[in-house]
Amino acid sequence: MSAQSGAVHTTALLHRAEEAPHFHQELEILYLMEGTLTVTQDGKETTLQKDDVLVVNCNHTHALHSEGELTLLRVQVSYALLEEIAPGGEVLFFCNSAADAYHPYGEVRRIMRQLLLSYVGARRKTPALRYSYIYALLDLLTEHFRRAPEPAADGRPPQDEERLQAIISYVNQNFRDQINLGKLAEQMYLSTSSLSRLFKRSMGCYFADFVNHVRLNHAVQELADTDKTVTRIAADCGFTNLAAFNKQFQAVYHTTPAAWRKQQWEQQDPADDDRQLEVLAQDIEKLHLEEEPAVSGPGAQSLAVTVAAGAGAPYTHSWNRVLNGGAANELTICNVQGHIVYLCEQLGFRHVRIWNLFSRRMMITRDTAQPQYNFDTLDNVLDFMVSNHIAPYLDFGQRPACAVKAEGEMVYYEDEAMTFATPADWLRMFRAFVEHITRRYGRDQTYDLDEELKLEIYHAIS
Repeated sequence: MSAQSGAVHTTALLHRAEEAPHFHQELEILYLMEGTLTVTQDGKETTLQKDDVLVVNCNHTHALHSEGELTLLRVQVSYALLEEIAPGGEVLFFCNSAADAYHPYGEVRRIMRQLLLSYVGARRKTPALRYSYIYALLDLLTEHFRRAPEPAADGRPPQDEERLQAIISYVNQNFRDQINLGKLAEQMYLSTSSLSRLFKRSMGCYFADFVNHVRLNHAVQELADTDKTVTRIAADCGFTNLAAFNKQFQAVYHTTPAAWRKQQWEQQDPADDDRQLEVLAQDIEKLHLEEEPAVSGPGAQSLAVTVAAGAGAPYTHSWNRVLNGGAANELTICNVQGHIVYLCEQLGFRHVRIWNLFSRRMMITRDTAQPQYNFDTLDNVLDFMVSNHIAPYLDFGQRPACAVKAEGEMVYYEDEAMTFATPADWLRMFRAFVEHITRRYGRDQTYDLDEELKLEIYHAIS
């Protein structure tokens, strides 16, 4: 079963998965519902069991392998759609339930199940509901699973890795136009030959071949999903002329674009889709999946509530108990401190909530083999709050520093989060921090602080 719109491609595989290593431009979200699956990413293997979820980022080589039958929901999201969500920046996710248990994988599974059910439920006139699940899934991944780019595993310097990702991003955004490696090299203050060698060494192919691969991938989607002429598709996908498009296409598919399209269309049989949906419905029944009840619309259930007006009680105002202070590093600024003290004194705030405690700006760690923590900057923030009788409300979640001029138009975006290789590394730093503040302020002084920690930690990693 598959449904493709150019931006999203969803496939439910109900058989043995066997796929050789291949370079994928799309973001892939895998949800294994039955069986066992081995996923190889950039030379590293991950074994997924039932109910495991894994995200394979754009522009990564990966392969799938299974020894037996499985049920796998596979969602492929185009680079163009990700670019709409995070314009101008590389979007990377760490979402792997087989290696991490500290993120909301239950919600990812729930959305994926509803996405699957949307194919076999009541036949709808539009795919709008299906797309709503895709956007909800991307929103969840962006909120809880997004990560900063890391140095390459093959030892490339971080600067080279950043340049490589910048090239890939540029090609994906501008494949329809004329692309010049020389201009890219000039922007990166490198010679064209140096940048070409870097790309060949890292990607295993020449820059021109990669550009043609991206263009060809989009052209194939256009051939399969639209009735545009071959000439129009060639122009829309950045090929200089029809002859160049035919030459590149024949080199990969060993036939002409027109012949390939005719073959694909002749093989399409609406009855096949119906048969696949019947098989899928039977499998879903075995998995005991149920569609969520509607919350609005003609079929929604109504709820009657009776209120006794004379049996009320005075309403206790709680809006002035907690003030959102902002990122921890902001509270090192004198003017910000002055405003917070004024608001607490005038409006009666008791707690001030701060986040991004473990951020790069707090300069807590250094690059050493053994973890070494420096909490001096955090101490300055907490000392200010304690000396002014303000109870710290510590939120261990991470929020980027960003501002938008209008919807979809970002003024600036900066991810302040520190990068932790494993959940154990984060937990080690957290324990060191709790031990540090207990020694510094004493157990009596940190009693209320501990209570706030428990509340926000559960919120951040559940």
